[in-house]
Amino acid sequence: MTAAADRPARSRSGLRRAVRWAATALVVAALAWWALPLQFGGRTGYTIVSGHSMDGTYHSGDLVVTRRASRYRSGDIVVYQVPTGAAGAGRHVVHRIIGGSGTGWVTKGDNNPAADPWHPTDGDIFGRARLRLPGAGRILLFSRGPFGFALLAGILAALAVLAKPDRRPGEQADPVA
Repeated sequence: MTAAADRPARSRSGLRRAVRWAATALVVAALAWWALPLQFGGRTGYTIVSGHSMDGTYHSGDLVVTRRASRYRSGDIVVYQVPTGAAGAGRHVVHRIIGGSGTGWVTKGDNNPAADPWHPTDGDIFGRARLRLPGAGRILLFSRGPFGFALLAGILAALAVLAKPDRRPGEQADPVA
């Protein structure tokens, strides 16, 4: 085959590769935008469940992913911050909205007999629960500790040392024909 006849096949192959790369980049960008945390201007929150007030729905150690919403309603499970000036101020709570009042939302844990003493407003709510990752919170907490961090660093170092290179040091890659 001549070089001229081979050119269209290579250009189609290059075009397909570029389209695949662009599609992958678009998907990764969309996922990154969707998952951008609230702290960085995104609409997604991540909360590790601690306690038993939502047993039956969530369990201690679960990771709950939330999305900020324009409106909330009764029945929504939300993560909110205990309002400033209230006992427990600043604490994050994962509970269900059971009603509304003039001073904010009435919330309650699914496993609690009574409503919460706090009445968070829309401004106190980080978002509506969208996804539960069972036990993922425990993994995150472990990895943030010194032993977990050292273990992760050791695994990455071992992978780097044991990874088999594609070619020997000093060897040149095959030229493209």
